[in-house]
Amino acid sequence: FFVIIYQVIFMLEYISKLSALYLSRRKVIKNKDLNIYTYGFELLYSTIFIVSTIIIIGFVFRTPITSFIFLLYFYPIRLYSGGFHCSTYLRCYLCTNCIFIMVLLLINILPNSICSFLCIFLPILSTIYLLLKAPVINKNQPLSKIQLKRTKKKMTIILIIECFIILFLFSFGVTSKIILTASLTMGIVAYMVKITN
Repeated sequence: FFVIIYQVIFMLEYISKLSALYLSRRKVIKNKDLNIYTYGFELLYSTIFIVSTIIIIGFVFRTPITSFIFLLYFYPIRLYSGGFHCSTYLRCYLCTNCIFIMVLLLINILPNSICSFLCIFLPILSTIYLLLKAPVINKNQPLSKIQLKRTKKKMTIILIIECFIILFLFSFGVTSKIILTASLTMGIVAYMVKITN
């Protein structure tokens, strides 16, 4: 299994280089920007691969809604909050999928009393923590004060929207598994910020 995943990641890196070279030969990008575009394509293709795998896992376990809720709550916040990053695409792939599988397990084994508590308090605590501690500045990609302010504003808007979605679902009596997925995902993103700070 790991050999197959490693080969897919290697193939994605190769396709990323080809994509950037194609744009360079077409004079769409400059030769000096080749590495930047290769990196951009690597991010794009690896993200598509991760998202596709999570959706497939959701369908295999007959919980496609859970996979969509996880993605809806994981990627938008993560994009602006920053936090822990794996050193390779393979580790990122494995880590993200393990997090999703952990969420799937938790929503099925946690007792109802704990679920109710987590559904209410985890989004609130996660939001407060993220508003206080995020975004995390990546030393390899420093942000100016203006960029930092914009990133914080976008993250705040996303957090407010996602909290309102949870409240909306809660008020209409949507199953606790969906709300718990959203709550746990917010908590995990907050934890990823915490371990980086």
